[in-house]
Amino acid sequence: MSIESGTQTSLMTIRAAGAWQFGFRSAVRLENLEATEDQGEPAHPASADVEMAVASLPAATCAIVPAVAHEMGFGHSGVSFEGEAKFSVESSAGQVGALRRFERITGTVTVVTDEPQERLDLLAEEVGRRCRPLQVLDQAGIATSIDWRRTKPKP
Repeated sequence: MSIESGTQTSLMTIRAAGAWQFGFRSAVRLENLEATEDQGEPAHPASADVEMAVASLPAATCAIVPAVAHEMGFGHSGVSFEGEAKFSVESSAGQVGALRRFERITGTVTVVTDEPQERLDLLAEEVGRRCRPLQVLDQAGIATSIDWRRTKPKP
């Protein structure tokens, strides 16, 4: 944490994990996140969109994969997402709300499948094209790195 000219900055990390359950249902777990509800206007509206994209990325990814896989005839029996977001928090004396600047989003999508890597790469490309949270992060200029992995189904 650093303090300069009345501005306080902290670097923080949020860890998230999600898993597809069935249909469009995913279970998501967030760690190191304190959530508060504020019915007023956000102090920084643009950062509110990014925060929503970060929070929804695991569930959106896990929900989009089965739909795209079905369209592609891509066989799978499970999808999970694990990732983290690194961000700094700045607040000034007398300021309402803190400005969060996301610096990097990393994640791993694991698909339980016998499909070849080439097909997984096509699935990843199409999911990335359709995933609204990834689009918001890209438009905000936030570096994202999502690694796609295959794991064999258990016999």
